[in-house]
Amino acid sequence: MAEEIKPLIVALDTNVFDNANYFYSGLDLGILKQYIDDGVIGELIISDVVVRECKRHLSESAENLVEDFAAKFDSLEWKRASTIGALPSVPEIIDKEAITAGLMKMYDEYLVATHAKIVDSKSVNIENVISDYFNEVPPFKGGKKNGKKKDHKKYEFPDAIIIARLKQIAEESGELRVVSDDPDWKAAFWGNDKVKFYKEIKELFSDITLEEKLGAKAIKYFNDHQAQFNNRIEQMLRMKPVEVFAQVRDRHGDDRREAYDNFDILNIGVSSKIANVDYVGKLTVIITATAFALVELEGMFYNEVVPDDIPRWGDESAEPYYYEMTGLCKEFHEIKFPVQVTFIIKEENIDRMVKADPLLPRKIVLDEATVADRRFIDTEGFYTYKKEYQCECGHKFIVDLMEQVDTTSPDGERNMGSELDHFVFCEDKCPNCGRKYRICGDVYEYPIGTLSLDQTKIEWKNSKENK
Repeated sequence: MAEEIKPLIVALDTNVFDNANYFYSGLDLGILKQYIDDGVIGELIISDVVVRECKRHLSESAENLVEDFAAKFDSLEWKRASTIGALPSVPEIIDKEAITAGLMKMYDEYLVATHAKIVDSKSVNIENVISDYFNEVPPFKGGKKNGKKKDHKKYEFPDAIIIARLKQIAEESGELRVVSDDPDWKAAFWGNDKVKFYKEIKELFSDITLEEKLGAKAIKYFNDHQAQFNNRIEQMLRMKPVEVFAQVRDRHGDDRREAYDNFDILNIGVSSKIANVDYVGKLTVIITATAFALVELEGMFYNEVVPDDIPRWGDESAEPYYYEMTGLCKEFHEIKFPVQVTFIIKEENIDRMVKADPLLPRKIVLDEATVADRRFIDTEGFYTYKKEYQCECGHKFIVDLMEQVDTTSPDGERNMGSELDHFVFCEDKCPNCGRKYRICGDVYEYPIGTLSLDQTKIEWKNSKENK
């Protein structure tokens, strides 16, 4: 474990729980508990004000959840489907109080499990807080917080009380580790040599495990097995439901955001890098890796069109219109997300990787926020010929050979017309492991618009030459 003279004393702000989404066995709060169980963190300090703020946020989340469910159950779509038995019947009551109580119970159980010390604010000198307020000492500094004007000071006074109490604890204990992403907190503790401040909890984890040899071994093991890890994450992504949104035009020519009715995911390339060593214990090492995925897809655009001879007035619902296919669109979307990776330790070495948990939503949404490139495909003639290839690392990918045509020339006349010879030349590399390849050869089109013969080959360069 980390070489500390004595166990650490750590204090958390409300936003640590908010950022972890109150997921107590997840990336951050689960590892925090492990450090407490191991004795590296000797005491977890939670202000009573933080506890109240967390419980208020949990209550608000329960209320939002109930409203969302009520809106869904009240929808005509749900009621229509429930009448034929395709969905459960609409619940008459969603018990907000029961949900709130359950969330509060889980929060209290986590505080008990981590032996958190809830400190009250009775000993805080209110006169000093009021003096800081009039002198605009952080956290009193005006401006905005989370996009809201701080005129009412309701955001600052709780912070000021917490900070004052934590300063007292730092004086008593000699050293305190504080975790908060609030810049006002950072400003308030600036220059205090008894407080070590972290913007996020992973910075604390990284500090604790900084000198650990097993952490370095885990990083080396990850880098040596990165291709297998990337393949594993790709397969997880392919199993996720995906929704793709495009910019289409309605019957009045106005742009709107609408999901594709039809799209195909062609390729997913995954790369990754170590973001943080979170935990080093006797039996396991846990790291956070950042995964980057490039998703290549083709989607079909449909536009609503009103004929020119139809006047644009009167009852819009009565206007005749039709859908026009504007062709295929190829899109590339970039997403990134953290992955918690767990390794097993055996005889002071990394034995194997046993778990990779990507932090992803149930459904992946690809839209204007994730698009990296978009282009339209001319669908006239023999415009596409896709082939699947597999690298020695196990990664499978699709190449549209007609997009790699270098030259096209006629190859004579036959019974059904001309035969065209498309010479394909493509040099690229496996997006998973980086191994280089070359595809070249001829694709024959006969009759026009139909594949006749494929004489292309793929050549892989030696893996060792790419290292």
